[in-house]
Amino acid sequence: PCTAEVTGAGGLKQALTVTYDKNTDAGTATATASYAGDSNHLGGDGSATFTIDKAPSQVTVTCNPSSVTFTGSPIEPCTARAKGVGGLDTSAPVSYAHNVEVGTATATGTYTGDANHLASTGSGTFTIGSWTPSGFYQPVDMGTTLNTVKNGSTVPLKFEVFRDGVELTSTSIVTSFTATMIACQTSAPVDDIEFTTTGGTSLRYDTTAGQFVQNWQTPKKPGTCYLVTMTTQDKSTVKAQFKLK
Repeated sequence: PCTAEVTGAGGLKQALTVTYDKNTDAGTATATASYAGDSNHLGGDGSATFTIDKAPSQVTVTCNPSSVTFTGSPIEPCTARAKGVGGLDTSAPVSYAHNVEVGTATATGTYTGDANHLASTGSGTFTIGSWTPSGFYQPVDMGTTLNTVKNGSTVPLKFEVFRDGVELTSTSIVTSFTATMIACQTSAPVDDIEFTTTGGTSLRYDTTAGQFVQNWQTPKKPGTCYLVTMTTQDKSTVKAQFKLK
């Protein structure tokens, strides 16, 4: 970036060629110009310095695939590369946030810089989708229907859960069953169904029917209503309402 000129008595004024030292990498560079002299002027040289600042870098994060399904474990589908002038093109480590639960996860790539490039970060996102539960199946009715059952009887709650179209069969995917007392809605449709008390309340997977079964023993509180909720590891739910008679 430098120019040089020699001047002197008698109207000497002449541009000179500049040579450089250490003018590629970041740091202090030196520019030097020399004049050999002529019949009326002595030779001489001069120099100056200038600073080469570090160049910026840019980190790009790529998440492939950009949409995945909940697994219960940290999901890390992203890579990062840092690029910059002078041929910089290198991979960068990636850190993650919110990459276990269903929702939007963030991936951050970090480049710490080098002798010629500044540090930088970049980020990307990907989506963690939920499982697909199905049920409860008959004899339970879904929606706003109040399933009317005898208090103290056992209700078989039947359902399935799919991940990417594949049925899950391990009982460990179910995290909870809850029965919460709710206000009985007299305007809600009522469906009278009877069950035989079995006494069993454990969750199992019925390989013959291809579905989960949870036997819910209803409280001995006639005239009360309950919302029963099944929750899986990914926080998907299946809910049904019951009225005890």
